[in-house]
Amino acid sequence: MKSSYLLLTCYLFFYALAWTSADTPKSRPDSHAPIGVMGDHGHKTGEVMFSYRFMAMGMQGLQSGTSTVETVDVLKDFMMAPTAMQMQMHGFGVMFAPHDKLTFMETHPRLAVRFPFVGT
Repeated sequence: MKSSYLLLTCYLFFYALAWTSADTPKSRPDSHAPIGVMGDHGHKTGEVMFSYRFMAMGMQGLQSGTSTVETVDVLKDFMMAPTAMQMQMHGFGVMFAPHDKLTFMETHPRLAVRFPFVGT
């Protein structure tokens, strides 16, 4: 049974690679996906592509499921409670194709996260 899953996984992986070929005409609207989709295309021999991605996210308040929870209620059970969260992500990437049928991709994220807390 495990060999069946391995075979299926390999098939799906290499099937997806076949569709990310460098042979896709660049004039087609589906030759590149939006910037948030990674590994959607291939490059021709010797091509290099650099990319930069930025994402920011912020959250405020506390919830349990769909209900709002007060900080005082959290502090009854825990020593500290977060009051907010702010996150920024900078992603630096590079793609390089040593061959028309093979493209390497590397991404390095840089995260900055801020969690202000209150405590008892």
